[in-house]
Amino acid sequence: MFGSFLLNEGLELEMKQELKEVLGKLDAESRTYATNGIGYRLAPVKGVVGSEWRVLVKAVERATNRVLDAPVGFIVVKRQQDDTVSFKVPSRYEWSTPEAQQFDPEGKYFASFILHVLNTFQKAGYVELPGPLPVE
Repeated sequence: MFGSFLLNEGLELEMKQELKEVLGKLDAESRTYATNGIGYRLAPVKGVVGSEWRVLVKAVERATNRVLDAPVGFIVVKRQQDDTVSFKVPSRYEWSTPEAQQFDPEGKYFASFILHVLNTFQKAGYVELPGPLPVE
């Protein structure tokens, strides 16, 4: 599964977009993603305004809209000096917690989130992919 590969190896993309635009797109679109009744919310944990954001991806029970305690993922969005934006998903081994592994032992929720993001970036024209990626 491509999603498992991304979780194990990580992912880094550079896009010719403004940081504010990429963050806005992620925040708006991630609220529409869902996998087996679980949605997603972004929770910034550290950042430098206008330069870099470190963000936890939290799981949300869609039926109750309750945000679950364990994060399902971690991403870094950073403005580069050459007017590009770096979107990085560190490998699961770099950020995962015991709580995250207990909630999502195979990483299927975070893998689905990453694939949703890649599809969103493709639709917005930020990246080129051969076609839409399967999210489940």
